[in-house]
Amino acid sequence: MALIFYLSSQTTLPGTSLFPHEDKLLHFLAYAIMCILFIGSLRYINSMSLFKVFVFILIYAITDEIHQHFVPGRNASIADLFADSLGVIAIIWLEKSKFFFSKFVIRDKKTY
Repeated sequence: MALIFYLSSQTTLPGTSLFPHEDKLLHFLAYAIMCILFIGSLRYINSMSLFKVFVFILIYAITDEIHQHFVPGRNASIADLFADSLGVIAIIWLEKSKFFFSKFVIRDKKTY
């Protein structure tokens, strides 16, 4: 989260774009990684905990876009927020389909 905040505070980002809309892919990946880290930190994974992860990260994404609105040279973008949300949804979908953490992390089967 700190890295995302730091990068969104920069008036310009280093590097050149390799293809159109590269920033949307980077948004997708950054928030997907954040979601992986959040889910990986959960002791119990159930639908409610995944929903809470989604809401928390979505609120963070919204506040990040608002923050960018006040940074000179940057702007808030619904498209960026959409890419952020898709990154989170993709990871939650993978987890719900038992493709992701369920195969790699042994957890207590008890749910709350």
